[in-house]
Amino acid sequence: MSLGSWGFKSPLAHHVYPSYPNRRRRRGALFVLVLVSIVAVVVVAAGSLRSDTRSLVAYLEEARSSALEHSDLSIDFQNQVISGLQSLDRDRLTTLIAQMIEAAEVASAGLDSIEVPPAAAGADAALGLATTSWETGLMGFEGALLAAVDDPEDKVAIGGLADVLVDLEVGDRAYARFVEEADKLRSETDVEIGEFPDVAYLSGALSSLTYAELLAGVASRSEGLVLNRDLAIATVRLDPEETGGETDGAPILPNTNTLLIQVVVVNQGNRDEQDVTVSLLMQDAAGTALEARSEELAVLEAGGSVTVEFADLAVTAGERLTAIISVSLVDGESDTDNNYREVPFFVNEPA
Repeated sequence: MSLGSWGFKSPLAHHVYPSYPNRRRRRGALFVLVLVSIVAVVVVAAGSLRSDTRSLVAYLEEARSSALEHSDLSIDFQNQVISGLQSLDRDRLTTLIAQMIEAAEVASAGLDSIEVPPAAAGADAALGLATTSWETGLMGFEGALLAAVDDPEDKVAIGGLADVLVDLEVGDRAYARFVEEADKLRSETDVEIGEFPDVAYLSGALSSLTYAELLAGVASRSEGLVLNRDLAIATVRLDPEETGGETDGAPILPNTNTLLIQVVVVNQGNRDEQDVTVSLLMQDAAGTALEARSEELAVLEAGGSVTVEFADLAVTAGERLTAIISVSLVDGESDTDNNYREVPFFVNEPA
């Protein structure tokens, strides 16, 4: 008997429909997913590329700013220091070098704060060597030059100056290497970046030792740079002060049991002096020593002055006394007469 003769269809009997539409939908969804993934990868890659480019451009712009600063500094160094040695004095040399060091440190600070992209690692290493070498050379230049001027026969001093010049020369060469690397990087970006300037603190035509000998010879003929050492007693003040009268060539002081003597010592030379001794000797009319004192000054800067006080000095009324004040001599001092002062005085008796 056929199933159809009962008037109903068996639940076990059914038509099987093709599944092609569902497969198409799944394939379409998969295609869309793959396409979205590809687009996302491309967007991320493009964003990363733009970010790397921006980072590279920012680095190159900061590096160019630092290079422009050093270009100006190198021109000033060549014109005002190297070429102007004969017209410089020590104070002016100190001021110029201090200003250059400060400007170089500011330029380096900008570089230190910028991110270095991986593509610029080689260029940055060269620029870092250049800026470090320049700063080292500038910081050592004044001391090395003056040491050679103070003792032109000292080969060690000449060698020290040559070492400083090597630092500057290394900086120049490292910077030239940086420019080569940076120019390659500039060509790889679509953003316009200005040309990097020339920077040369020294002329590479001479060896460092020959250059050092030449500079020391020129500097030693400069009146402002040649060594001048001169300590002097500028002023002596007594407290209490003299009354205006005089006896036996000695100013008369008011009656007192103790005396304060203030001594102003100056460094009239052009080099800082260390371990300066200021001495006081009190004598009576017969030349007998009554009291001796001294004060030590660790350093007295060139052109500077200091006041030394000798307080609570015992004095006797009615006697002619003498304060003998001296400041220590230094090697090669141009004037030794001003290192010594005698101050006679007479203390009035009670009224």
